Amino acid sequence: FASNKRFDNPVSCVVVALAVFFIMMPQAVAANLAASSPLYVADEVTAADVTGAFITNYTGTNGMFTAIIIGLLAPTLFIKVSGVDKLRIKMPEGVPPAVEKSFNVLIPMLLTLGAFGVLSMILFAGFQTDVTALINTFIQTPLRALTTNPIGLVVIYSLGVFLFTLGIHQSTINGVLVEPVLTIVLV
Repeated sequence: FASNKRFDNPVSCVVVALAVFFIMMPQAVAANLAASSPLYVADEVTAADVTGAFITNYTGTNGMFTAIIIGLLAPTLFIKVSGVDKLRIKMPEGVPPAVEKSFNVLIPMLLTLGAFGVLSMILFAGFQTDVTALINTFIQTPLRALTTNPIGLVVIYSLGVFLFTLGIHQSTINGVLVEPVLTIVLV
């Protein structure tokens, strides 16, 4: 994406996208002690809210749509903010170009990560949710329902055949649009 936008430091876009993905992960989880756990004591509290934990539930197919959306939004914002000349750090003439590139993206990177951090905080503090839960509720679940019934599959593949009549190959459409949804349904 960064190369297509002719951004001069595409590796920094990857770093920003990954960092934003982790920032947008859930901020708190409910931890339950199973009856078979050595820490389990009957008639005591067996569940607690844990903050600062990293959940791997959203690093698989459950977080695929979140990763795709964040992978498009975060670098786009980062590239736009990086284009502002006033945010560049002026380096002396003897500094190598690679070091200058790294310092030029420092402030835009902090601003981009900060913006997504504030968004994550607002979602958690105000609505007790996170971006992945919202995407699962409003995008992933309806698409899963569409692809798990016969009528939905007929509509999807009919659309692919119609586009084939216009000269767009069906495997291109189905591969890009339908395959992520069908991958989620497999799990």
